[in-house]
Amino acid sequence: MFRHLARCITNHPLITIAAWAVLMAGGVGLAIFGVTGQGLFDRVNSGAPEAVDSESAEADELVQDSAASSQSVTMAVSGLDLDDTAAVAKISVALVKVRADLAAIDGVASRPDGYPMVIDPLNPTFCADPAIDLTSPEAAQCALANPAVRSMAAKDNDGFLMTVDIAKDLSEDQEDEAADAVVARLRQASGDLAAAVDGVTAVVGSERLILDEILSDMRHDLELGEFISLPVALVVMVLVFAGFLAAAMPVVGALASILTCMGAVFGFTYVTDIHTSVINVISLVGLGLSIDYGLLVVSRFREEARRLAAAPDQPNETGGTDQTGQTGQADQTDQTGQADDAGQTSRTGRTSHAGRAPRATAARGVIGPAVTATITTAGRTVFYSALTIAVCIAGLMAFETSILHAYGLAGLTVVLLALASATTLVPALLVLGGQRLIRPSPLSRIPGLSLIYAKVSDVSPDTGVFSRLATAVQKRPWWVMGGVLAVMVLLALPVRDIELRNSTVELLPQDSQQRAFLEKLQDDYPMSSVDAIQVVSTGSAQDTEKFARDALSQIKNTELELTADGTAAVQQDGYVEVTLAVTAGDPEGPQARAAVRQIRDLEPPDYNIYVTGPAARLLDFEDQLAAGAPAALAVVAGAAFVLLFLFTGSILIPLKALVTNALSLLACLGVVTWVFQGGHLSGLLGYTAVGGIESYILVLLLVFGFGLAMDYEVFLISRIKESWDQNHDSQLSVSQGLQHSGRIITSAALIIVMVFLGFAAGRLVMIKEIGLGLALAVLLDATLVRMLLVPATMTVLGRWNWWAPRPLARLHAKFRLND
Repeated sequence: MFRHLARCITNHPLITIAAWAVLMAGGVGLAIFGVTGQGLFDRVNSGAPEAVDSESAEADELVQDSAASSQSVTMAVSGLDLDDTAAVAKISVALVKVRADLAAIDGVASRPDGYPMVIDPLNPTFCADPAIDLTSPEAAQCALANPAVRSMAAKDNDGFLMTVDIAKDLSEDQEDEAADAVVARLRQASGDLAAAVDGVTAVVGSERLILDEILSDMRHDLELGEFISLPVALVVMVLVFAGFLAAAMPVVGALASILTCMGAVFGFTYVTDIHTSVINVISLVGLGLSIDYGLLVVSRFREEARRLAAAPDQPNETGGTDQTGQTGQADQTDQTGQADDAGQTSRTGRTSHAGRAPRATAARGVIGPAVTATITTAGRTVFYSALTIAVCIAGLMAFETSILHAYGLAGLTVVLLALASATTLVPALLVLGGQRLIRPSPLSRIPGLSLIYAKVSDVSPDTGVFSRLATAVQKRPWWVMGGVLAVMVLLALPVRDIELRNSTVELLPQDSQQRAFLEKLQDDYPMSSVDAIQVVSTGSAQDTEKFARDALSQIKNTELELTADGTAAVQQDGYVEVTLAVTAGDPEGPQARAAVRQIRDLEPPDYNIYVTGPAARLLDFEDQLAAGAPAALAVVAGAAFVLLFLFTGSILIPLKALVTNALSLLACLGVVTWVFQGGHLSGLLGYTAVGGIESYILVLLLVFGFGLAMDYEVFLISRIKESWDQNHDSQLSVSQGLQHSGRIITSAALIIVMVFLGFAAGRLVMIKEIGLGLALAVLLDATLVRMLLVPATMTVLGRWNWWAPRPLARLHAKFRLND
């Protein structure tokens, strides 16, 4: 298979490159322009993860289906003393024109009686006293006394809310146009109110504005991450390869896989919900894997080309040699020693005007065989590494949540594209680059750079720093194992206190206007806050309110304060809702989730009761994660074990890989918990701690981190096994394997860590978490695990590294992964 692929690429490099150019152009076109004018960012969502078919999801669906409007826009007014009759009267007068203008906007929803749904607690129509003249200044004060609208007044009586509902039966364009017009008028109204009463301010917010701000930050983080990471990756690879041409090839492969994947993700938006963070995380992982694979392929090509060029008998393009020992007939001279028409050497050793020196010709002749050798070795390694990672990512399909399914689809796609670009596009570029990739770069002759190049170059002699490291580890393997395990356990300790979150606006930076808006709702309008427990019922308003108050009296929790005071059950079309405000304590913390469980455990009445809200949604999401975790773990561990067994013929190497990878992931997760849950390094990284880790980010860190760890495992084990197959000396195999793969692993890890940290510099906390988390996973794996723990354990196991029971050995001989 690999030889056939190599032959196709070496014979048709331009066709291969052209095919990738078409895929890249298509991916970019779909991502930006889409099919109907909607690009990728127009078709994604940014809501909190949802547990499908759960109680909270059923309640949310009931509320959404019964809603009279598609969305609402809210203006929060501050700086107005609602007990100041004169000030309220001035604001009420200013609001008359505002209400009229808003009601005149096409698309603003209306009640069944035709009254526009422009609601605020100063609206005179809410005055229940028939003796009050609705045009008088006292009418606004009368409306404030109405319990039905009292929740729209700030708890400290220093402001109020105005909401405008958008009609439900509009087209998407009409809905967006109406919402934009409402937002514009409310922002203008904030100036009108400030002019009426000094000190009055207003801020406008809505779900759509939150989405727009998150999407804007997502684009910013994506551009910033790539702006930082790609140049850094290129600089490091220039040092590794001592040349721009070789260094650029893995970057080109990475861009090809990412841009093509964007088009595929756009297609996925038509079959499933795609969260905004999918775009950034897939770019992050695709960039990391593509550079890893491209670095390995280019490095192995240069190694094979130099080996073939230095051999006494040069293979021709088919792998054989001619009788003269030269590569093909183009290298032969006639009997007089004169150069033929291909430009060979004369007796004087000069070349014709079309010719090349023999050394250059020999170098040119090894390109095809070198590419073939590269694809059958490094390409094979990349194939099985990508296959292992792809199956690990497929474990995300074991969960029922749509956001993890989206990550699974996009993750599988980007891994397969990274594999394809590394085994087709990069080799095609190598064919065209030819001998320019083999000869020393002028950079290697610069005094300062030559020293760096000597330390980090992809050229690996048989002995060096990594073989000496392996020898040192092999002298005291038990001490090394004990020390590394102690460090990992210490780093993993914070995992004991990990808390999960399903945040939305809390992920935005502190200077976000929409974050400020929702924090104001939480602080000043607890009954309107998103941080609340909502009891939704199909019973009567009176029965539902009684059930909610009875539930409050039975909740045994001293650290969480809940209240339903100040609000009555809200009767809607098809359901009743009572809001229990979380006035103290963590609204998504263990106490809030325990309160949800206690309410759900109460004896059900003779009508349907649903409990929803942030704590209930998180609880349901956690339950679904716990339900899917065993199957996902079985898929990931089982697939990794089987593929590594078929790759090595050993059962101990796969077991060792599973244990060491699990330890490094726990250590990584411990550091992430300490940083983001505890708020450490918040000043350096520029975020505000939300008291936990995003629930789906936890799963992604484990799955993608495990995949990247398996990546380096395959890189290292493939070279150790090559040496073992040649000499069957366990210690020598470990030493040589680490020597020949150590520079590539450490160089790749350095690049990937810098790439991931580039994304951690973004604005959104979720991107910071995944960026820093994966950077830590790679750093720990490429240093403590690959350089120390793996050589130590393989030294202790010795020849047992390659042991398998006889039935499994026969199975491996039959189904082993080979060329």
